[in-house]
Amino acid sequence: MSIAQLNPYLNFDGTSEQAIKLYERALGAKVEFLQRFGEMSPSPQQMSDAQKQRVLHARIKVGAADLLISDTPPGQPPAAGNNVMLCLQCTDAEALKTQFAALSEGGKVVLAPRSV
Repeated sequence: MSIAQLNPYLNFDGTSEQAIKLYERALGAKVEFLQRFGEMSPSPQQMSDAQKQRVLHARIKVGAADLLISDTPPGQPPAAGNNVMLCLQCTDAEALKTQFAALSEGGKVVLAPRSV
């Protein structure tokens, strides 16, 4: 099977860090990666200090599972229906194309995989 992993990806409106701390405390989660908006380019100097501290991308380990978390860009709060995504990691490009097509049927593609 070409599916290596399927991970939930949660979006927050500036509260990712609080969610991560809750998962650490309540579930024993461990932060494996965390990058903030202020660490990205271009022009983090155009952001306020609060905006720079928002979580651009985080990966935390909860047991054997990876949980992916981010804050939305400032002024773009998540809404019901776009605050939880699934990150599908595949090892076979052809199988990925077939799976993506099947999952896309009747839906609206917002971000297509790079390899499709």
